Amino acid sequence: MREKGRRRADPVLVLTGCLVAACTGAGRAANGGSAVGRSDAGGGGVTNAAAQGNAGNASGSCSTTPKSSEISQIASIPDYGQNDTAYGGFVSGNYCGPTAVSNSYMWLSDHGFPNLALRSDDRKKDQHDLIAALGSPSYFDTNAVFDGTPPSSLLPGLKRYLVDKGYTHRRLEWQGWSPIAVPAEFDTRIQVPELAWLKLGIERTGGVWLLLAYGRYDSANDRCRITNGHWVTLVGHGWDGAQQDPDCLVVHDPWTGGSLTHEYLRTRKLASGQFSVEVSGLPNYTASAAGYYETRGLPWASSYDMWLIGAIVLEMPGDCS
Repeated sequence: MREKGRRRADPVLVLTGCLVAACTGAGRAANGGSAVGRSDAGGGGVTNAAAQGNAGNASGSCSTTPKSSEISQIASIPDYGQNDTAYGGFVSGNYCGPTAVSNSYMWLSDHGFPNLALRSDDRKKDQHDLIAALGSPSYFDTNAVFDGTPPSSLLPGLKRYLVDKGYTHRRLEWQGWSPIAVPAEFDTRIQVPELAWLKLGIERTGGVWLLLAYGRYDSANDRCRITNGHWVTLVGHGWDGAQQDPDCLVVHDPWTGGSLTHEYLRTRKLASGQFSVEVSGLPNYTASAAGYYETRGLPWASSYDMWLIGAIVLEMPGDCS
């Protein structure tokens, strides 16, 4: 999210529309080293060994333990770019939330839930129109109060859109921390996102969206100074583009989307520290960062410190019914 009325060359997105955080005390993850980068379309050289862990879920099965890796959907979930100017683009560059959700809804529309998106001969136009609808006041109301979409707006908008299209859901849950409270019906009261919960979410039929916060780590005060945030679409896990890696999450990033590029986020749990929200218009809020995950792997964010503080899991009926 950005300050209203300003165009920037980097994806600076104000905390409320896209958000995440974590920091250490005994020393955060090194600022270089562990960025796992990105891969071209098609799965990044998926081997048979990796694919063996990716067999689709049988209807009715509902494991409580995630697979070692899951990448069977990474080439079929779209990767739309929030800054794409096709069909008129969007009203601002702060559409990471609607764009991230649209990636999953487009996939669902092709896999048993056709009402979630238009189905014309121009699927890119169909997704553009879906993003515009999701960001409208009827659903997420993106940019209404802050530049972007806070989880407190995205969650009820997700549910409202499903209902309007004639669908129910098995679960729609939030785990994480936010300076703006989410509605109680979605809040699991789990403040540190659980990786097993995220991984199981993408293994089932639905969608998973990660809220990443970024800014600077203040080592002198052991403080994560959060200035911006960003939503991304989780599309797989346990793969770093070349081999299995249990610490990696595979995402499609709306900021760089448009060419089906997979981004590989390496996660590292942090031991101590504090969040410090330093965003105009938000409370000057601090909270413990112990247990949260630092993330590395988004190329445009290499000069920032970035953390995972929140996520949404949507599960549609079927897999565990």
